[in-house]
Amino acid sequence: MAARATANRLRADINAEYAEELAKNGSHFFVAMTRAGCYYCGHLMSKFDDFEDAFQKANVSLIIHPMNLDDPSNKELKDRLNVTGFPAIYLFLGSLDGVFVDVAHNADQLVEFYKVYNMTLIPINNVMIVDEFQRVSNVVVDKVETADELEKFKDSAYAALLFLVDERFEERDLVWKIARENYNVHTAYMMKHVASQFQHKIVVFRNGQLKKSASPKTLDEMRAFVKVQTHLPTYFFPPESAVMPSLYEDNYIFYIDSLAGVVEATPWLKKLGDERRGSYVVLLFDYADRDGDRALKFFGVKEGDPGRLRLLVRSKNLHFKMELDTTDPIDEHSVKAWLERFEKGALKPFLKSEPLPPDWNKPALKTLVANDTSKHVFVLLYAPGTAPNDFAANVFEELAQLFVTFDDVIISKINVNENDIPLEYMDVGRIPGARFYPKGEKQEIEYTGPPKVEKLKEFLEEKTGYVVPEVEQKKSETAEEKTENVEEKPNDAKETEGAQKPRDTHGEL
Repeated sequence: MAARATANRLRADINAEYAEELAKNGSHFFVAMTRAGCYYCGHLMSKFDDFEDAFQKANVSLIIHPMNLDDPSNKELKDRLNVTGFPAIYLFLGSLDGVFVDVAHNADQLVEFYKVYNMTLIPINNVMIVDEFQRVSNVVVDKVETADELEKFKDSAYAALLFLVDERFEERDLVWKIARENYNVHTAYMMKHVASQFQHKIVVFRNGQLKKSASPKTLDEMRAFVKVQTHLPTYFFPPESAVMPSLYEDNYIFYIDSLAGVVEATPWLKKLGDERRGSYVVLLFDYADRDGDRALKFFGVKEGDPGRLRLLVRSKNLHFKMELDTTDPIDEHSVKAWLERFEKGALKPFLKSEPLPPDWNKPALKTLVANDTSKHVFVLLYAPGTAPNDFAANVFEELAQLFVTFDDVIISKINVNENDIPLEYMDVGRIPGARFYPKGEKQEIEYTGPPKVEKLKEFLEEKTGYVVPEVEQKKSETAEEKTENVEEKPNDAKETEGAQKPRDTHGEL
């Protein structure tokens, strides 16, 4: 397992195999599902020390591990838990049936969440037998027996979940499992012969009204049905963003405005969220919340702007701006009309693209933006500001000088922080990375070799059929030797914690 510095302490990345070992030993632990290069994942891990200090203060035996979901060995667990967003925290209580943590990611909330879910052993017939125990939790599942009790139950919470069971109650464990996974929902069961007015196994009430019923055949179908039908119609972003990875909807509607504007629009947005649940989730975004500054930049909204609506398609990473498609003011009717156009495929996603610099064609290494399409193109995808990315940019500068005399070869770089990559291209994975696009072909070739000028030159010569003149090659070799000599000299200055030399930091593009 790889070790990562999370705030002041070094912590090992947990993998699925080790998590299984911990679970078999009966351990209780949190796992933070993360991905490399995820800003919010890094922000979460910076709070791990505070979390564990709070666990000790509350006298609970807990630890929190990071798990890198870019590691293929963790894919099976990721799929099993239906992890769809990052970062996400799961609580494991002596098994791999992780419970999604949908509260704010702060120390007090995690401690309280654990106390709610912590399971205890109770004896059967007053005898504790290791292989014959029932597990119960602090989550309450009521039994409804009369019409009066049913009426009170329906009005007991925003969402009330009723299971219809027979005398054998074979679904007992399943009912408690679903109740634990949806602890904000009031769950109860009722005997079928008493509740003959209902035709399905599961009935959902929202605000006291019967809203939906179904008879899911599998556990996964049941989980999806319950989550979709019981979650809130709107959430505040970013304060309630922790819930997002647990939701099944693929489309997120963000309404971005001042707090007063958000409050004014909330009634019809809640109605929209209820009507479109299963397809859309509605998020309310007060642009004065400084925790949302990074998201504001992504959405292209500034504090003081008029209300804005954004649609984010999670699975395809598509981003739509309502004001680009209509001049109608944002209200219930205009938003519904806009969503209908989206569902018909009539909207084009917004692609963030830097303005093309006036002198973009002068240097050997071009600055590429999202709207470029021409010639043989070898492009570096990078995010400036880190050692591996800055090193790769320098290597591409040298490479570009070698091919400067070939008019139909463009060696370029694109800042993935400022430019969206169109959907028809490969997903942006490892950064920095390099892609080659042959002239006149609809083909995309990923370069997977080391970030060395000589290897990149050989790759490009093979793909274009050109050969770099010997004099240019010698110039590059001399420059590269100088670079390597500089790197071999010891550095007397003290390195910052965790810092590495560029060549050691990233072995390949």
